[in-house]
Amino acid sequence: MRRAKSKKTPASFWGTLLKVLVIVIFAASLLLAIKTLNTADEDTSHGAFIQYQQRFEEHVTAAHWKWRAVQPATMIMLVHYDSNGQETNRSPVKMSAKGWPAAEQSSLGCKKIWAALVALPLQVDGFNIRADYFAPDGNDEERYWCRYSLTSGPYFDYFPERGDVVASEK
Repeated sequence: MRRAKSKKTPASFWGTLLKVLVIVIFAASLLLAIKTLNTADEDTSHGAFIQYQQRFEEHVTAAHWKWRAVQPATMIMLVHYDSNGQETNRSPVKMSAKGWPAAEQSSLGCKKIWAALVALPLQVDGFNIRADYFAPDGNDEERYWCRYSLTSGPYFDYFPERGDVVASEK
């Protein structure tokens, strides 16, 4: 027995087209809803790190001017204030011969500079901030620097011999 070939009727063609059209419209509206409702959280750790960088830079300058007022001094006392003008902390800061905050040439020394200038732990939003020591030509006193960075993302370098704070361009 042979089966008879079924003929496609125009009604079945339009029915199939309608089903495909419904699926496409549903998928498009689903994608639109996902795109509209997906509000990615802004990177708060990046913003907080930038604020710490600005605070670090301000305190480098403040320490330098305090050193200029009392020079020659190898150490100054940096007083930290909150936004209301209330004293929050005092930290001794070791100064270089040129009047910039300095410490021993090591990653530990970089951590000590951070602690003295920022007076906060090396953390932002629960993430550790790295404090790395760099010296291009071995142990060159005048060319070493400290890099403060998040695991991924922004960083800034501090050059104790010159007092420069240089931010990454990220």
